[in-house]
Amino acid sequence: MISTLTIEGFRCFERLEMGGLGRVNLIVGKNNSGKTSLLEALYLLAMRGKASAFGMVLQRRGEILPIDSELGEVGQGVEYDVRPLFTGHRFGLGTHFEVTAANSHGSNVIGVTVGKDAQIVPDQTKTTRFVQFFALLVNAGGPNEVIPLGYRDGLPADSVRPRLITSQDEGAPQVRFLGPYEAGRQLIEMWDGVALTDDEAIVGDALRVLNPTIERIAPQVASSHQFGSTRGGFLVKKSGNTQRLSIGSFGDGIWRLLALSVFLTQAKGGLLLVDEIDLGLHYKAMTSMWKLVLRIAKEADVQVFATTHSRDCVQSLADV
Repeated sequence: MISTLTIEGFRCFERLEMGGLGRVNLIVGKNNSGKTSLLEALYLLAMRGKASAFGMVLQRRGEILPIDSELGEVGQGVEYDVRPLFTGHRFGLGTHFEVTAANSHGSNVIGVTVGKDAQIVPDQTKTTRFVQFFALLVNAGGPNEVIPLGYRDGLPADSVRPRLITSQDEGAPQVRFLGPYEAGRQLIEMWDGVALTDDEAIVGDALRVLNPTIERIAPQVASSHQFGSTRGGFLVKKSGNTQRLSIGSFGDGIWRLLALSVFLTQAKGGLLLVDEIDLGLHYKAMTSMWKLVLRIAKEADVQVFATTHSRDCVQSLADV
């Protein structure tokens, strides 16, 4: 588990140091103080700076560069804006950020520097000169990985979009990032790791925190294409009732507990990062939610980093 964390030059952090980290960590702060940025730094570190991880972080915030029509066809693709990743939106050769996480066994470091891609290509919009692309040079304890940037010095969306749904690279440490609003399609795809395992019972227990009558839950796989950005895609059966109901009929709290329990079970031996963990939950339900998180995190060997704005959320964790 991570015991100390240092962030330098990333988003709003010129330098941030945190110590005494444990199994479950709740990050509290004012609006725009960097809570989500801290989770993103952990995510990029755990994913070893893979291009798909940068894509996920930038896509979630809608950090997209405007399309420049003057570039013609070669510039029509969407690019994510990498400048906000660097403190003060600084961008130029040598601009750098670094994230270090340590425990009793050592430390993991990721350093990201703005450099030049080695490949020189002709500028198709001007026949008289050549251009050399900027690139992100990522060092995660080995040789630099080069992530080429596009015509507008952004990360081309087409190069990472196919991998944004799960945002999990093969061979990378297990890490899950649960944002405030998770799409039904992603939960349906993650259900493969839950189905016909003991994790199904854990998810059921989570839902019964708010509604003790819930008996079973199952995905609507055939209709998953309808749930790209909505609360849907799952059917719920209540005890004493043969009718199957859409999970969307049960309110935001049930949906949040579904997402939280699925992500927890699918982060075994790794990290779970949760932005606004208490979203949609009444303050009286938070104690039960924290008991569930603490139990599953211990059983599944998951380290949790979560954020909140709520004093009730802080107090309920302190109570348990």
